[in-house]
Amino acid sequence: MSDEIKNPNTEEENQPDLMTLEDEDGNEITFEVIDALDYKGVHYLAAVEYAETEEEVYDLTFGSEEWQLLDAGKLSRYDGNQRMLERARAEGCAFEVQGVLDDWMHILRPRLRMLELVRRLKNHGYCVYYLSNIPQDVLELLTERGVLTQFDGGVASCEVQVNKPDPQIYKTLLKKYQLKASECVFIDDRLENVQAAFALGFAGIQMKDSVGTLIRSLATCNVTLR
Repeated sequence: MSDEIKNPNTEEENQPDLMTLEDEDGNEITFEVIDALDYKGVHYLAAVEYAETEEEVYDLTFGSEEWQLLDAGKLSRYDGNQRMLERARAEGCAFEVQGVLDDWMHILRPRLRMLELVRRLKNHGYCVYYLSNIPQDVLELLTERGVLTQFDGGVASCEVQVNKPDPQIYKTLLKKYQLKASECVFIDDRLENVQAAFALGFAGIQMKDSVGTLIRSLATCNVTLR
């Protein structure tokens, strides 16, 4: 698809912009800056209190070794949840982790604008494949909902027992559908996954913003939607 390849190594990690202030009692409070504006010579910041617990809960669930094993199809949901909860109890946040494990699949929803983009790409003659780190139960849920039928095919990590950014899962996709990396554009929200694809010859885009921004990024890879 592309003669011009965007090097993902120039992209910065999407880290929170934090600042620490003292309240009237001298207690330090950390805030995350979510927006900034210069108006008539005055610099305004929009900030919310930074919740370290949220990051800790993420590290104990979606960012955990157990979740990687779930994605790779090497651990059952029951065993994975039990191990995550055991670690959470040791860290004093079992209640929060239990809430995530109980509720996250109920709020799992596809991005409608992304699915619309998939349809637009296919209508313009492009083939669209998924390459997803995904546990078996989530794969089954998305299959039941008909989400995966929107694509021309794909590879799920739980089926091949390999996760991104391991090069093998990218090679599996290429071999399965007889694709050439040099003719493909890989899109992912995680920089390390894009870098791995880039190293194999894909054009790479890290999606950090809106679908509109993604469409503009695709244009730099000679993928046009007119």
